[in-house]
Amino acid sequence: INPHIVLSKEPQGFVADATITTPNGPLVASAKHDDMYTAVNELIAKLERQLNKVQHKGEARRCNASVKDIVPEVTQEQE
Repeated sequence: INPHIVLSKEPQGFVADATITTPNGPLVASAKHDDMYTAVNELIAKLERQLNKVQHKGEARRCNASVKDIVPEVTQEQE
């Protein structure tokens, strides 16, 4: 994992940029705000969302669900 974070002051406010290289691909985020701490917090929230998406990507796929989980069983009493 290779993080690269840049905090800069611009006339419109503070800018926080981050690029984190992971084995699953890069995570890239940017946030602007008048307050530096708020910009950093927004940046962290964006990176957390991306990381959660990458971590749980396999769980969200339809191929993981079996037919038994989707279709309820029919018993003799229901007919």
